[in-house]
Amino acid sequence: MKGFITNPEIGMLLKFQVNPTQMEWEKTVSYDIQEVGGWPAPVVTWVSGGQKRIRFELFFDRSKSGKASGLWKVDLPGVGVQGAIAILETFLYPQEGIFSFRNALTGEQKFVAPPDVYLILGARWARCKLLSAPIKETMFDGMLTPIRLFANLEFIVLEEGPLSMVDNVKRKVFAGIGSTMGNL
Repeated sequence: MKGFITNPEIGMLLKFQVNPTQMEWEKTVSYDIQEVGGWPAPVVTWVSGGQKRIRFELFFDRSKSGKASGLWKVDLPGVGVQGAIAILETFLYPQEGIFSFRNALTGEQKFVAPPDVYLILGARWARCKLLSAPIKETMFDGMLTPIRLFANLEFIVLEEGPLSMVDNVKRKVFAGIGSTMGNL
């Protein structure tokens, strides 16, 4: 099974084997906890939903054994895994083209946030921002081109819009199935 990190609007697609040994999904919420004198317990009030984060490690291998996986269709000498690194970095930097010729003439500077990431993991889809992508290069060819790397990716899920609505429905359906299955 393959996973994808993509944004069609900017033409970026990073395909990877769904090979993480573990994935972390974290959702937090905020509560206001008030200690009330003379009461046997605090008053707990829900304040807001918090962040939803996804973390996992990916492994990219352009060595001879990695090429045998069939994931890499084209082999360009001197590139190795630098294409994967460049795509990941694209999701960490402001969007390209923000300092156009017109902006140079007018002196106008427009800062545009790094692009959204569409994370596709089988039946799970999420619109996110890539928060961090520390990369560890672990093998090099004779020209010191990195050909193997590990990347620990951390995303924050943008919980609004159409994908979020689909996720809400899917969560309710799966919760209902899980509740029913456990009670049969």
